Amino acid sequence: MQRRLELYRESNLALLDRLRELEHGYLHLSGRLVFQRCGQDCSPAEARHLLGGADGVIRRAAWEARAAHVANLRLEFEDMVDEVLALREQVARNADQPTWNAFRQARGEGLSPRPWNTAPADLSVARQPWDIAHCQEEPCSLFGEGEDGLDELADTLSYHAPRLALLLRRLLLHGLLERPRRAPLLDMDACFWLPRHGLPLLKLDLQAMDDRLELLLALVARGRHAMASVAGHTGNCLPGLVLWPRQEDVQLARSAVDAMLAELGATRATAFRRRLDALSRREEAESLSRECWVWWAHEEPGAGRATRRRRWLELQLRLHPGLEGCGLEESVADTHFLQGDFFLPDWAPPSRVVERAL
Repeated sequence: MQRRLELYRESNLALLDRLRELEHGYLHLSGRLVFQRCGQDCSPAEARHLLGGADGVIRRAAWEARAAHVANLRLEFEDMVDEVLALREQVARNADQPTWNAFRQARGEGLSPRPWNTAPADLSVARQPWDIAHCQEEPCSLFGEGEDGLDELADTLSYHAPRLALLLRRLLLHGLLERPRRAPLLDMDACFWLPRHGLPLLKLDLQAMDDRLELLLALVARGRHAMASVAGHTGNCLPGLVLWPRQEDVQLARSAVDAMLAELGATRATAFRRRLDALSRREEAESLSRECWVWWAHEEPGAGRATRRRRWLELQLRLHPGLEGCGLEESVADTHFLQGDFFLPDWAPPSRVVERAL
């Protein structure tokens, strides 16, 4: 709060209001990336799920359909990026900071600059754009999808983490678990706090629950901690409306997953852990590429649209060397519009990048 007071400038109020309007504008614009599949609307979250699936034909169809929609909205996205960068640069200068990155760091919110040294050598190499999100490890399913899978998960947790199971059942009972089909505008997994009700609201992609199992349980643990803090008056001010898991929440989730896996046979447990490790390594590298691009874009706010696209494409080619020369570089470059971390900095999760990903 002291840092924010020191950086407060009345001249920034209108600019910050406009930035908030653009955040909502981005949500609505990205919400238009819905395409028809099998006679039904396919939301951005469902497209992400399809791109990680095992069927290459479906992955390609989902990529091409989404890419066509993004290309149609390219100018609107570009206009929005231009305005966001210009406004943020002016906000920083008004607060006597050289860049938006410096402004965010002065407020205690920004990322530290991380140089991109090299892509991890053990990542799967994408041969086609629609393989970027695909994990080469075969899925090893533990639970079903949607409500049935959650009920099954809660039953299993009752033996290994009864407090997490209790909160999960409570969230299901009160309808406090949002699924992408009910809220397609925002493609992110998060725990939101509802101050008036004293309860958390979880928004999760349950179409691949096994792949997100550790994150799901970590968000449940975070919500439980927030409830306990309020009930015991140990936390008078929750850290914003979006609650990201702390290290102890992650450890609790990991312990619960390990306990559930211990009941499986050694072969299935090993396959499950191997897939989660491959997904984790990919997500770490992708997170690093996003952070590098977002940092660079705010250090060079005057860079043109072509330069921004080229910088993002270079990062993707280093992350997925098999993409080079595929002839679809334009659609790969367009994926930087899908990175909500740039448009929604206050909603972006803290960096999950570990040093071995550098």
